[in-house]
Amino acid sequence: ASLITGPIECYTCIGDANNSSCADPVNIRRFPLESRECIHGVCLKWTHYINGKLYIERTCSALLEMNIMLVHDVCRTESFGNGYLCMCGRHLCNGGNSNHKSLVNLLTFTSILIMCLYRWMR
Repeated sequence: ASLITGPIECYTCIGDANNSSCADPVNIRRFPLESRECIHGVCLKWTHYINGKLYIERTCSALLEMNIMLVHDVCRTESFGNGYLCMCGRHLCNGGNSNHKSLVNLLTFTSILIMCLYRWMR
């Protein structure tokens, strides 16, 4: 799927990561999520702690003040380890474990690279 160059639609919700309509896996048929137009930026799925409790927030990056580079289909851990942020640039792409595949691909690539370097250095 290619990146969309104009405004995109992003799901918007925040809730308990373990027990809410915003939690994974999202069941759109059972718990319809609201969406809103994201004029610029990317859709986000942000898993983070608030007062010691784990929450999931789905939103548009333009609605938050964030000092990070926004990259399509990338996940990253917060610098203070308080949470995990996934970004995507397609319509309603923040509705589930959408970026989990990208993380698995990155970990697989990194593992193969480490094995190759280990063999080369022997």
